[in-house]
Amino acid sequence: MALADTITTDDADGTDVVYNLTGRDLTSSTRRATTGDSNSEPKGLTIKHQPQGKGVAAADRHNVVLYKTFEDSIGVPRTGLVSVTIVQPRAAEFTEQVMKDLTAEAVSLLAGRSFSATTGLGSDSVINALLKGET
Repeated sequence: MALADTITTDDADGTDVVYNLTGRDLTSSTRRATTGDSNSEPKGLTIKHQPQGKGVAAADRHNVVLYKTFEDSIGVPRTGLVSVTIVQPRAAEFTEQVMKDLTAEAVSLLAGRSFSATTGLGSDSVINALLKGET
């Protein structure tokens, strides 16, 4: 089963960002934003899945990348990205619920424990701290 061809996300202030499918194969897909996007300054979303390891070390790796490219003052393209990777070991203990809980905790941390689709981030203090290199 594939995700929808069009995916809508919310940015930090709650504004909708719509990504339309541009390519798909058996293990990945790419999408481009329909707003805030141009050929010289694209905004995109990629989703990839891959198995890793063998035998008892086998796991499934899922990666979501959101990126934006800008041209700097001398025309050099520069890309910023946010990547989320979920690695689910193929062991009975790592149920979907365990992985959902870990994912929700990460989202809660990054969103300052509060996010609304209409108002955006409840707090950007954790993201600001991370961008300053704080641990």
